This record gives sequence, structure tokens and C-alpha cells, in this order.
Amino acid sequence: MPKLRDYTKTLEEGQLQVVAVALDTDEYRWKNMILGLSPFLSCFW
Repeated sequence: MPKLRDYTKTLEEGQLQVVAVALDTDEYRWKNMILGLSPFLSCFW
């Protein structure tokens, strides 16, 4: 994920949108993890 985040920063805004879907069972851990994933769209499933 960090490499993908770094790659998205090399692109022009709007060229790529990453959607991260968590299949985790711990919502607290998921919320803590997404703090560093900006600009990814994240959802908890």
C-alpha cells in the first residue's frame, strides 16, 4: 500500500483513483490504518 500511495503521488490529479476495501473484522484497526492512505477512498466491509 505505501508503494501504491507513493505512485499515485507521481500522477496528475484525477489520473488514477484507488479504492481500498477492508475485509477486516476490526473496525478500530481499519480506521487507524486508513489515516495514512490518503488520497485513497476507503470503506469497511
